[in-house]
Amino acid sequence: MRNFVCLVLMLCWRWSAVYAQEPTRVQAWEQGNACQNEWRLRDSRVFSRLEGSWKGTWTRYDAQGLPQPYVIDGKAVRVKTSVLTQRIDDVKNIWLQSNFYPQLDFTRHFLGTVTGPGQVSYANREGEGYDDYDAVATEYDDYHILFVVKHKQSGKVIYTEDISLITVDERTRVGRRYHPDTGAFLGVTVVRELRVM
Repeated sequence: MRNFVCLVLMLCWRWSAVYAQEPTRVQAWEQGNACQNEWRLRDSRVFSRLEGSWKGTWTRYDAQGLPQPYVIDGKAVRVKTSVLTQRIDDVKNIWLQSNFYPQLDFTRHFLGTVTGPGQVSYANREGEGYDDYDAVATEYDDYHILFVVKHKQSGKVIYTEDISLITVDERTRVGRRYHPDTGAFLGVTVVRELRVM
């Protein structure tokens, strides 16, 4: 298991370095070479292929690579499960997402707005808990999305996630958590998801 965590951490570092060097689409957008309605989510390289429902298992590790349990109903559990449902509203050109956590009997809804070619800005539709953060997902290539969450006031990155489409029915998500004040690395979350619809 420790070797797996080391591999995940190495891949996270590699992809983070690669993504940081890929400014072309975003720069073109910011220079006014396109307007919001010109780029359609339906025509995306990855977002359109993520539509559907995905059942996932979440495993969390601390900064030293040791398993870090989730606390659910006062009990420590090693794996958390979820069902994410994602779809594109073609009329409004927006991304709609619902994250259901069966162990918690809790659902959170998100709205994604196109902010550039291959780029979607996320907001919590209930308006709870995300007012202080900016969350943006950017397509990197035909199989990967980089999701970055920053604190609005400090501009510090508090969470990054690589979403990798392995096949049409399988994907992985590897998230890295950072302390909101110090920026210190807190750990990794690994999610394996299979399409259920």
